Amino acid sequence: MCPCDAVWCRGSIVQHTAAQRAEKQWNKTVRHLADLGATLDQQEVPVDGRERTVYAVTFEGKHLRLLADLASQEAGWDRCSPR
Repeated sequence: MCPCDAVWCRGSIVQHTAAQRAEKQWNKTVRHLADLGATLDQQEVPVDGRERTVYAVTFEGKHLRLLADLASQEAGWDRCSPR
């Protein structure tokens, strides 16, 4: 931990810790999907003029595309499109 106690430094540490926690949770989720027999594909696609990550999950013959975007999650996954 940084001894400087600067506000920006503390914020950086908090962000780093949150990023590590999110990565750990994501890896756990991917393992659970694999344990269930689901497949997960990831690709970058242009959405609204920006490159966005889209995940395609296949489980028991059904396909679901998820846009990696917190706003779409908060809106009830309105940007998901089953195939």
